[in-house]
Amino acid sequence: MPKEKMESHRVKITIAIIGLIGIVLAAIAPFLCCLIFDCTKDDPPVHAVLSPKENETVSDVIDVTGTLGKIPSGNHVWLATQIANFMWPKQPEIPAASRSWAAQIYEGAKPGNGNMMLVLFTVGEEGNSFIREWFRNGQKTGDFPGLKPTEIPENSILYVVKVKKE
Repeated sequence: MPKEKMESHRVKITIAIIGLIGIVLAAIAPFLCCLIFDCTKDDPPVHAVLSPKENETVSDVIDVTGTLGKIPSGNHVWLATQIANFMWPKQPEIPAASRSWAAQIYEGAKPGNGNMMLVLFTVGEEGNSFIREWFRNGQKTGDFPGLKPTEIPENSILYVVKVKKE
């Protein structure tokens, strides 16, 4: 093969290889970007109660699921039922680092109008200590008095869903 044709052939192969490398890099660039910058599509998730849905009828035992966005360090996440102006926190505490969560709670009260709210909220250390002490006292006495939201120190409501109690 003459030298000119070999050189021309070598140039064509080099161009084809460079083109192929470009196509491969273009295809994997989004994945590399997300590895470097942690750019997942669902980031950050929203604070929400996913089930039960708004105005859904619930029984005494309620399966609750939801999502959490970023919770500031040192904060604790709780779920409570609220009837009229009183709240009853429910155990267990929801792990603040969870992106999704599930809890089974019990609420034996029968609201007069059938309406009740599920409240997802955070508290700082003082509020967390207050809630834990409220549980300790309730376990000793058998009485878990409703709490006005203003009684719970450092609380911040994340999400509320209204449900109907059967």
